[in-house]
Amino acid sequence: MNIGYTPEQPSQIIGAALAERTGAHEAEITDLSRKLDASRQAAIGLYRAILENVSRAGDPLVWAAVQGNPGNALRTLGQRENDPERLEAAVAAYRAALEEWTRDRVPLQWAATQDSLGTALSTLGERDGDTDKLEEAIAAFDAALSVITPETAAHHFPVVQRNRARVLALLEDLRATQAGAD
Repeated sequence: MNIGYTPEQPSQIIGAALAERTGAHEAEITDLSRKLDASRQAAIGLYRAILENVSRAGDPLVWAAVQGNPGNALRTLGQRENDPERLEAAVAAYRAALEEWTRDRVPLQWAATQDSLGTALSTLGERDGDTDKLEEAIAAFDAALSVITPETAAHHFPVVQRNRARVLALLEDLRATQAGAD
């Protein structure tokens, strides 16, 4: 007796249920993303206001934090909005922070900032097909990996390695494409 059951039905039923639930939460997710972006914008403004009251000579590590922390918000917004100006501002923020967050002074913070710098540079390089930016990104990831090891930051080490490998593959593909076009 055939009751109309096929082996595909359970996966179809599950797929339909997941699609229904995802759709129901899509508006909530979109709203939450907007709120997070607004919070990032507010944080950027707040750090800029704080910077007016922080002296680099008086407290260089705090000055570096106030310089570098907006970079994360700028990078995230730049990636989400495909906005090269925000990404360039993130790069500038990280580079400013690295003036005081040196490898000798705060090695793990320096390495984490190098990783963030590499991420911002790789986003710009990928967006624009800019091999120089991709090479800078790889150099930043290499710098980060000179401090971030399985022993010093076990959770962060594979992330930086993956970031570097992805950008290296992208750079190789871009060079191959450019060589083929010549």
